[in-house]
Amino acid sequence: MRQIYRRFSAGMFHQYRSSVSVKLLLAGAVVAGAVIVGYAVAQDVAGEPMGADDWPMYMLDNSRSGCTRAAVRLPLREQWVYVPKAEPEQAWADPHEMPVEGILEYPKVKFDDAYHVAVADGRVYFGTSDNKVYCLDATSGQVKWRRFTGGPVRLSPTVSRGRVYVGCDDG
Repeated sequence: MRQIYRRFSAGMFHQYRSSVSVKLLLAGAVVAGAVIVGYAVAQDVAGEPMGADDWPMYMLDNSRSGCTRAAVRLPLREQWVYVPKAEPEQAWADPHEMPVEGILEYPKVKFDDAYHVAVADGRVYFGTSDNKVYCLDATSGQVKWRRFTGGPVRLSPTVSRGRVYVGCDDG
């Protein structure tokens, strides 16, 4: 399933995979089917306050609050679309129905069925399953840079004090 990013006015990001499921991204955080309104005071990894348009890590902050004070003005207008070349790939297969070596496998958490983004300082960051990290201009959707990693990037990058931190499957 192809991953597609669309940026709308007011910092809203719309992300979907083909036409199967729809997820909304509010400044980069996955919000399934609804807009979350909250009143948390967000801080970055270093404990410094963030701008209303920033979403520098998974679920916004170290507390994983998933809430922002940013106002959303309706109606939203599409501003740009970016389609990564690689589709998300799961790290683990579904469990076997029969026991393996006498042990029945349980379902694993599926966190890598979408690319999760971070937004900071007017840029959108995300990693892909084809071993790359991308930086897009949040206003235009143009690729500012891309870097290769030693393995697939399955989780959101984290941005703090102008640096981007990324983990990948190379160990």
